Amino acid sequence: MKHINVLIKSLNKGWQWHKSHIDCFAKMLLGLVAVKTVSLSQIAMGMPGKAQVSSRYRRLQRFFASFQLDFVVVARWLFRLFFAQLDRYYVLIDRTNWYWGKKKIHVFLLSIAYGGQAIPIFWTLLAGYQQKHNY
Repeated sequence: MKHINVLIKSLNKGWQWHKSHIDCFAKMLLGLVAVKTVSLSQIAMGMPGKAQVSSRYRRLQRFFASFQLDFVVVARWLFRLFFAQLDRYYVLIDRTNWYWGKKKIHVFLLSIAYGGQAIPIFWTLLAGYQQKHNY
């Protein structure tokens, strides 16, 4: 329970959310770390608490259905949490794309290099970017 309290305290400092949203988000983050996947059903199993897994899963569904994350706030929080004390760090910028069926999805990603790993702190979908091919 100690970890959840530290995480909630950190979230309360930077985010102006309702207590229930912060509680859900903190438990979701701990569940994400525990199961190492973004599957909501798996995260629900890894979340701390006494509620049934089906109740936790439904709580996650409601969280994402009715609440929008401000990714600028998330990026600032992550930066302060992990990188503010470093004298030097590397900022990585990437644009990548995937296909969802026949539709191209373009993503802009901002990361910080730390310990040989790129840690994403901000991402957004790029609208209307069309790459032309000359064959």
